[in-house]
Amino acid sequence: MPTQTFFNLPEAKRDRIVQIGMEELARNTYAQASVTRIVRLAGIAKGSVYQYFEDKKDLYFYLVTGAGQAKLDFISKHAPKLDWNDFYGSYAKLMLTGARFDIDQPLESRIPTGALESPFK
Repeated sequence: MPTQTFFNLPEAKRDRIVQIGMEELARNTYAQASVTRIVRLAGIAKGSVYQYFEDKKDLYFYLVTGAGQAKLDFISKHAPKLDWNDFYGSYAKLMLTGARFDIDQPLESRIPTGALESPFK
């Protein structure tokens, strides 16, 4: 979980760190993801990221959790009314809504998928 120092940052700076971190994890596996690239692109000192997060793993879990929550929120908001008496029809509607999220939010969509390849299963 991020430190209070992270949450005390200006919103724009927090958002930039999160966005760049998500881009890094969308392109790379956990092992390949680089904190050095994230801080360089975010324009912050490498030591700063360790004031915001305990370590790379902490940052990773924060980003994966946020991306997963974004998908759940999207599905909750956009899923049509489901009739669980028609299980397969309802399941298909949920899958289509999930696919719509994947199309609308490709970055957030890629993060949880990449988590399947992480060492933290």
